[in-house]
Amino acid sequence: MEEEPTQIPASEFRPPEVDRDRKFSFLHPSIPQVGVMSLAAAGLHGGVTGAHFEAWVGYGVFFLVSTVLQLFWGGLALVKFWESKEALNDPYPRAGVVSWESSFYRAGAWGNLAIALLYVFTRIWGVPFVGPSVGEKEAWDFYGVATTVLEVLIFFQALRMSGEVKRGEVPMSWNDLHREG
Repeated sequence: MEEEPTQIPASEFRPPEVDRDRKFSFLHPSIPQVGVMSLAAAGLHGGVTGAHFEAWVGYGVFFLVSTVLQLFWGGLALVKFWESKEALNDPYPRAGVVSWESSFYRAGAWGNLAIALLYVFTRIWGVPFVGPSVGEKEAWDFYGVATTVLEVLIFFQALRMSGEVKRGEVPMSWNDLHREG
């Protein structure tokens, strides 16, 4: 004969304790801003991808790849941030510390700077490398300048974040975030 499982009265139930010293990556307070800037830059690039495909398939591919990479980078940063924030109060978190956080920020920084510099180059000296417009100077436009400003801001912010993570200057636990002083 099987024994019935022992039931704990609701008044006596205690949830498992949360380890307030457990460390997590992607808790840098600037992640929401830099992630949204990357998504905005991706949206602006995506908006002109079709026109660039019409000009030449190579230009279209460049804009499509830029859009996808900025979307992926900004989206992953935001998802990892929210995942780590939720994990702070979860006794069984899915998140933890990853070794690639600083490298992730650097990749985003340098990738965005490369795109921004190419924009400026094409306005001052003309389209480099390949395509039907090689050597022709492109016109400055509001959306292009706005996107470039976002990319430069992402560069400086992500590079700063990378250094702070590498030096251990970023809060990584619930106790770090809620320390007085």
